[in-house]
Amino acid sequence: MICIVCTSAYLGNRMADALRRRGEQVCTYTENIRKKSGLLQNMTRAFSCDWLMQMLQTEEVSRVYFDCAYFTDSATFRKISPHTKFIALSSLFEEARINMALCCGAKDFLMQPFSTDDFDEVYERTK
Repeated sequence: MICIVCTSAYLGNRMADALRRRGEQVCTYTENIRKKSGLLQNMTRAFSCDWLMQMLQTEEVSRVYFDCAYFTDSATFRKISPHTKFIALSSLFEEARINMALCCGAKDFLMQPFSTDDFDEVYERTK
């Protein structure tokens, strides 16, 4: 199974569709948090992390595509599921988040907006 933790429902669904076309089983947690208050944003981040923890504990998860808006350090999750590969997602001009995620153990990254070719390339590299 592949998990997607993303702030954009559109982007999460786009990635999920691409993965399902490859025959992958996909589970997504998407939430559009652009206009929510800081407190609600933090709660949404906490809920997404709780959801991911539960998925890693109960399912065989091979990869996690995660939005750096939720977290950058995947160490806590890798302790639960050491074989899972984490792929960071971030927007333009947020290179610092990507660098932090890579330093903290992410295997690869996708910078938004990305093309289908970019997605395919990362998919193949993280098989």
